[in-house]
Amino acid sequence: TLPLTLATCIYGCTKIMRPVCGTDGVTYANNCLLSAPHLKDSHINFVN
Repeated sequence: TLPLTLATCIYGCTKIMRPVCGTDGVTYANNCLLSAPHLKDSHINFVN
C-alpha cells in the first residue's frame, strides 16, 4: 500500500458522520478525519 499523505487523508475522507474522540481532546467527524492530525503528530490517536 502507498503511504498516506495529509492531502490524501483530508480530501479522500467521506462526509459520513461517525464521531470519534482523539487523545488531543478533539471529537472528529470520522476515523479518516482523525488520521490527518495523526500524520502531523503521532501522539494523537483514538481514545478507546
